[in-house]
Amino acid sequence: MPKEDGKSELDWQDEYIQKSLHLWRDEDKQLLNELVLPVPELFRDVAKEKLQVKSVSWH
Repeated sequence: MPKEDGKSELDWQDEYIQKSLHLWRDEDKQLLNELVLPVPELFRDVAKEKLQVKSVSWH
């Protein structure tokens, strides 16, 4: 559901992910790819996003 600014929570989530990608070290990106390997390929992007959001909220 869009908020007053016209963006939904998912829109903001996607924006924060894109803005924080440069903060990820190569080792972190490699680990993320390893973590989603068991996930069917069709759903890997979604799994990566969920893990990235969790990671951002940990910091």
